[in-house]
Amino acid sequence: MFEDHNDTVYEIIKGANLLEPAQLDELNESHLHTGKSLADAVIDSEVVDRGQILAAVAEYLGYEYLATPPNKVEENIASCVRASAARMYAVVPYKVSDTSVSLLAQDPFNPAIIDDLTFTLNKDITIVVCNPEHIDSLLICLLYTSPSPRDRQKSRMPSSA
Repeated sequence: MFEDHNDTVYEIIKGANLLEPAQLDELNESHLHTGKSLADAVIDSEVVDRGQILAAVAEYLGYEYLATPPNKVEENIASCVRASAARMYAVVPYKVSDTSVSLLAQDPFNPAIIDDLTFTLNKDITIVVCNPEHIDSLLICLLYTSPSPRDRQKSRMPSSA
């Protein structure tokens, strides 16, 4: 979890006082040797649970934390973000209004989500932090239930070139 942001996760855990400094340093060394992300090493230690880390990440980034994300996304909400954009940014629409979209993001550290999708959707974008593993299942559901351009041709088979 958050493999590309180990240094930031270290600072978040330290700043939130989720672990004693010696424990954090030991787990930091461990993650360097095992290849796991720091967040996963901390979770595997069973001293801090996933929810505590996610809540600390959300607080650090100034985002909402959603402990229990939805199991599915309603079609009227899902349709506000093209499936290709959802896949590219690993986001799932969560709430939609006339002027804004709240997105569950697999990588809430990615600033391109807000920058690019604000422009693309012409709406204010708000990131919501939740378990990244849950985003995977929602993305799969979203991608397989969203209409494909090929649906207009009545075929789900890839076109042959």
